[in-house]
Amino acid sequence: MSKFSDKLTKKQKEKLALEAMIEFGDRAIYEVRKGTRGMGLFAYADTKEDSSILRNLIPMSWKGLYTIVIYTDLPEEYEDEDLYDPY
Repeated sequence: MSKFSDKLTKKQKEKLALEAMIEFGDRAIYEVRKGTRGMGLFAYADTKEDSSILRNLIPMSWKGLYTIVIYTDLPEEYEDEDLYDPY
């Protein structure tokens, strides 16, 4: 990984995120930020299926950044709020 990536401006990070969306598609929200391994491209996938597709599509390293595809399966909100009242 090149050292330039540790000193990216906000505009450079936004440009890389846009380039990632153009290259890999709009199946995720892309963010370039510093992680535990340095600067990385984080792709927040919309669905579990999209995360699988993106993991096969996005290389482990892209433009000097390590890459991570993230999908979080959040519980659905209660359809009828009156049915759930913990108090």
